[in-house]
Parts: sequence; C-alpha cells; structure tokens
Amino acid sequence: MMKSKIKFDYWKKIIEECQASGKTVVAYCKENNVNEKTYYYWLRKIREQLCKDMNYPATTEENKCEFAQIQLPASYQHANPTIKLHIGKVVVEISDGMSQETILYVLNGIRNIC
Repeated sequence: MMKSKIKFDYWKKIIEECQASGKTVVAYCKENNVNEKTYYYWLRKIREQLCKDMNYPATTEENKCEFAQIQLPASYQHANPTIKLHIGKVVVEISDGMSQETILYVLNGIRNIC
C-alpha cells in the first residue's frame, strides 16, 4: 500500500511538472527520459483517483437537479457529435457549429449541480 502511494505521489509530481513546463508531453518526456505511454497511464490513474476523492454534495432541495430538453435548430438535429463529455451519469454531446454561448450555458449548468 505504501509503495503504491509513493509511486502515485512520484507520478503526480512528474505530471504537475510537465503541465507547468509549458512544453508538449512528447517534448517533456524526451527531455526528462520519461516513457510517454507510462506518463499517460499514470495521468489516467491520477485523474481517476482525484475524481473518486471529490466530495459531491448530497442532493437537497437547494441543489435539486432538474433537466430541460433543449430543442436544437433543424440544422443541428441530424449532426453527429464532435465531442462527447461523460461527467458522472451526465453525457454532453457537442456538435460542430454549436455556439460558444450554448456550450458555456450547458457546462455552467452542469458545474452548478456537480
């Protein structure tokens, strides 16, 4: 258990250094003799653990979630999503041409309930 915690902390530090360096992952890994596949493996593991560690507020009347269907213009109704975000049990599909205002509205709404 202690050994895995040490590895976790070691890779968390490497990932933080890489992200703070302003370099691409490829460049950072080359310069620091880090295996790129191992970097991405630990990035995934750390993100998963951090998501598990997040405290989600219990649902109360104050933060009760209600969903409303948003009717898209006819031009979007048959568009395949370009991006799919999975946030817990919520799936957000974003298609080419969707306005930044709509995307921000939806993401802010999700942030307020999570």
